[in-house]
Amino acid sequence: MKGIWDLNGNVAEWKGGFRTVKGELQFLANNNAADNSKSQAANSAEWKALDASTGEFVTPNGSGTTTNTVKVDCISNKPKYGITVTTTSENLNGAIHEITCTSDISSAAKIVLRAYGLLAEDGATAADYGDGDRLYFNNVADERMASGGGYYGTGASAGVFYSYGGSYSRTGTYTSVGLRVAYADLPTA
Repeated sequence: MKGIWDLNGNVAEWKGGFRTVKGELQFLANNNAADNSKSQAANSAEWKALDASTGEFVTPNGSGTTTNTVKVDCISNKPKYGITVTTTSENLNGAIHEITCTSDISSAAKIVLRAYGLLAEDGATAADYGDGDRLYFNNVADERMASGGGYYGTGASAGVFYSYGGSYSRTGTYTSVGLRVAYADLPTA
């Protein structure tokens, strides 16, 4: 069997290479999460924050307060990307097409957010993104990992664009979260 199979179903899947630190979005740049030699440990130098002005990856300061990086804020009980966190929430969520950015977030940074499935195209509707697939964040915790796709209890919020980064800690175990096994036909020597 080849190709993509069962993108959302009975268990959500860990999203390697993406986390939040007190609401600051952090990534392993350049698809480095696909390279098992690149560390995703909590203190790894591979983690990079997203500069809001340039869309470039920068070294975070470790406390989630790196100057001018993209953070998820809570505005009117909905996630909104900006460069500061003014209101905190442990369960901040919104449909992907409803999440917006402050004027501090440049077009270049928006391109990166869209590439990571964290921001809808301008003018998008619920139908464009799985009829309301939701993103969940925690901008209080020191570190939160994300899962995607949804699981049996997620209901209508689940789908290809669903992302849950609300309560999953690095050391937690959850019956609703698994992983995607990759299969490749490798050449023989």
